[in-house]
This record gives sequence, C-alpha cells and structure tokens, in this order.
Amino acid sequence: MPNRNRVFWIILDAAGYEITRRCLQAGVCKSLSAITEEGYFGPSSTSKPSCQTPPALRALFAGTEPPENGIWGFKMPRYHEKLEESISGFDVKPQGAPTIWDELEQREQGYTLINAAFRKDQVWGESASHYHFLLDGYRYYQNQLRTLKVERKETKHSYRGIRIKTLCAGKRIHLKKRGRILGSLYPGEAKRIRLTPSIAAIAQPAGRKILCLFPVCQPYCRVADWILDNKAVKIPPFIFHGSLFWTEAL
Repeated sequence: MPNRNRVFWIILDAAGYEITRRCLQAGVCKSLSAITEEGYFGPSSTSKPSCQTPPALRALFAGTEPPENGIWGFKMPRYHEKLEESISGFDVKPQGAPTIWDELEQREQGYTLINAAFRKDQVWGESASHYHFLLDGYRYYQNQLRTLKVERKETKHSYRGIRIKTLCAGKRIHLKKRGRILGSLYPGEAKRIRLTPSIAAIAQPAGRKILCLFPVCQPYCRVADWILDNKAVKIPPFIFHGSLFWTEAL
C-alpha cells in the first residue's frame, strides 16, 4: 500500500468543549492531552435545531443538518407506517449529502470505521470495497425487554426497525417475517431467532397471548483481504479481543 498521510478521527459522545477543557486542565485525560498537544483543540457549533447523538453525528459525518438529512433525534415517528410507533434515529435511512466514507469509496481511497456508521449505511452492506477494517461492536445491543401482543390472526409488529408478524396457532406462537416462519414456540419455550444477518433475539412466549423478545448482540467485523494476506501488517489485538467478547456474550 502506498505511504500517505493519515487522519485519525476520534469522537467522544457528549464530550463538549467546555467539559473536555476542564478535564484537560485537571489532568484526568492524559491520552486526550497527548492528542491535543499534537493536533487542534477548540470549540465548534453543534447540529441545529437538535443536537442529540444521531443528528449530531450525521452532521459531523456528512455536513448536513436535520432538515437536510432527515434525522431528528434518538427516537422518531415511523412516518410511512404507524405514527404511534417510534424508530431509532440510527435506523432511519439518511438523506442529503454523502458521508466521508462514501466519498472515500467514490475516490477509491481506503478507510477504517469502528463503531461509527448508521445501520442503513451502505458501508455495512456488500457494496463497500475500499475499506481496510470495519467493526461495529455495540450498535445492535440493547438491554430492554420487548413484549408483543399475540392474536389468533396475524398481527404486525416492528422490532428495532424490523417488520415481523405474530400468530397464535393452537398451543404455539409463530413468529414470521415476509411470510416465512422464523420460530414456532410453546409457552415457556425459548429460542434464539435470527431476524437479520446482524440482529438476533431470544424469543419466549409468556402464555399464549404474549411473546417476549430479549435482544442479543452480535458484532459486525470485516477486514480487507490485503490485510489478511499481508503477514507484515499487525492488527491491534484489542480489536479482536473486543469482537471475541461480544461473540461469547451471545
């Protein structure tokens, strides 16, 4: 690979300029202090009118405000479906200008992303080809329980942005997606259900009218072929240790 100048961009969520400045003055962020001594440290304006994490990150990554990118906060109404249901801001398909890594793809330049992209981003699909390393170790993790009401007829639900259906058939509860049965369970029985290639859940009926979904986490990791083939390139072990930790947590 050719030798080029590299940019390392580290984003600390909720670490505003004033808070960070005080931490640096108090000497409690030694690693960050070392970075600021070799780089630039100063204030900047946040996204408007909302500065919650999803729109703020999109503003950083693509240079667009919420009215342009369509991302307004942590939770948003499902405009094209049931307005009483909400969807995560990270699950919304972004609009407007492309992200930095999208532009790098177009320029055929390499890049690495660790816990940075949105779920609907093309970089997590098969279309990306110029990445060096991709790791999403926490994006799909949530610790809350979700309960779905089950009827004797097919009932539509939305689970973490995924459209699913439930049906009570005799003593069993069927969990379906796009006409295919993902799981068929008796009351009290628990199964690990694969909802998408990156999202799974533990499904367990509580009687015949309630289906409980317990989210589980699975890391997403992709490494460029030239890195795997080149023995001279060393990948920091903490990356794989972190990935292994999340995998074992399943």
